[in-house]
Amino acid sequence: MNQDLNRNPDNNSVTELEKKLLKKSILNSIKAYKAKRRLRYFSLTAAATIVVALGVFTFFKVYKNAPEISNFVNTADIKELKNSDKVKLVLQEGDDIKIEGENTSISYSTQGSKVDIGDAKTLTQDTKVKNKVKFNTLIVPYGKRSALTLSDGSKVWLNSGSKFVYPVNFSEDDKRIVYLVEGEAAFDVAHNAEKPFIMMTEHQEIEVLGTVFNVSNYSDDTNNFVVLKSGSVQVSYPEEDANLLQEKKKLVITPGRMANINKETKKVTSRRVNTDHYFSWQKGILIFENSELNYIVRKLSRYYNIPIKIEDEALKKQTFSGSLDLKDSVEKVIETIIEAGVTAKLNYEKTNDNLILINQTKENI
Repeated sequence: MNQDLNRNPDNNSVTELEKKLLKKSILNSIKAYKAKRRLRYFSLTAAATIVVALGVFTFFKVYKNAPEISNFVNTADIKELKNSDKVKLVLQEGDDIKIEGENTSISYSTQGSKVDIGDAKTLTQDTKVKNKVKFNTLIVPYGKRSALTLSDGSKVWLNSGSKFVYPVNFSEDDKRIVYLVEGEAAFDVAHNAEKPFIMMTEHQEIEVLGTVFNVSNYSDDTNNFVVLKSGSVQVSYPEEDANLLQEKKKLVITPGRMANINKETKKVTSRRVNTDHYFSWQKGILIFENSELNYIVRKLSRYYNIPIKIEDEALKKQTFSGSLDLKDSVEKVIETIIEAGVTAKLNYEKTNDNLILINQTKENI
């Protein structure tokens, strides 16, 4: 049997990947069905057969029409962030190109065949693999940032701890689809009414024509969010009890608003925000408004690539408002938080293994 994942989608042969995904889909469908209904044995057998058949039909429909980029993300060996201290450009063939510097820049030519890395290095590459779209991956570890110009002219700024997958060339597609696997990114999308720009994550799809927005998609955050500065975007997300057979819900947000998705409950909320607070990291500034210390510490830990821990559970929920200049040392930034006078008085210590511990002072305990 042909094992080529890049075969013609009209070919009726089934790859090993499809078999595995199909098996998983069928098992999930049966499990969901059993949880909702309790039937007699003979009825359950007949009903399960119907559910399985429906699952098979829906699976092939979804899989066949799924963007190639989703299949690539689900099957590619995308390196872990913790295994690198340098920004990496990973070509689909598997070559890793390490890029020096805390703030790096990468720019693609219109056809995607030429890639400028900073001001000193240029590489050339094929734009297709086995006559299919070719995807590159940009991995930005903790403590680093990177700017990326895609082949259509759209600009992407990736924050610390990000993994981003994108086609090297959009020219032959009717849509421009990219995938933020992990992390945070700001986008300035080149306008093209004939080719909508779609930014995907595991939990949402954002469709735009030309706009400026910021997306946060960290695995250790409970919430993913989209903040829109200009233009208009449509956010698609699964319903609260979504499974393979359900359609996604859609929400259109306008400039100055945030769409927030709780990954655990699938609940989506929208509210007005100060967009400058969500784009300031591009300039090395973090701005907070009544943000919990636990959330702030996670962002600082990613930015400086230093483990920071709050041991007291109640202290994690204390709030801070103000701006932090990330050009300062992490110690100076923590001192700024302490001097701002949160409800509890704080101190911090740096252990021998470079871990920073934040606690309340003894008179507050």
